[in-house]
Amino acid sequence: MIRNIGVLLNKITRNSDICIRFGGEEFVIILPNTTLENGVLLANKIRHEIQNLTVVTHSDDKI
Repeated sequence: MIRNIGVLLNKITRNSDICIRFGGEEFVIILPNTTLENGVLLANKIRHEIQNLTVVTHSDDKI
């Protein structure tokens, strides 16, 4: 799941933005030359995309 979110963040953000994993399940996004209003818009877009993210997992029945 963490990897899926990382891929999603890289798709949504600009090349000039910096997305890093910070700690266990936290991410930090540095948005240079971005207004507060545009940062809030991006945060809401990310929240919406994560809510709608479909994650396919593969289970291995072998023991």
